[in-house]
Amino acid sequence: FYYFVDMMNLTVKKYKDIGKSKYSVENLFVNKEDALQSQLNSFIKYAIMNANTHIATLDGGIESLRVALEAKK
Repeated sequence: FYYFVDMMNLTVKKYKDIGKSKYSVENLFVNKEDALQSQLNSFIKYAIMNANTHIATLDGGIESLRVALEAKK
């Protein structure tokens, strides 16, 4: 398999060799959302609402927010 990732357009194409110099192309689904916003929402749900989200730890979430705030300065 060969993957072509276009970070600007948020697209991924999967190329598969099917023999005799032929290949198939499959467009893969890419969730087009703001990653930082999604992580922040998960952190808030975990920290405030005690919801089961996909963040690793509370400390990791706090460190991520610290890094994001420093980057905005």
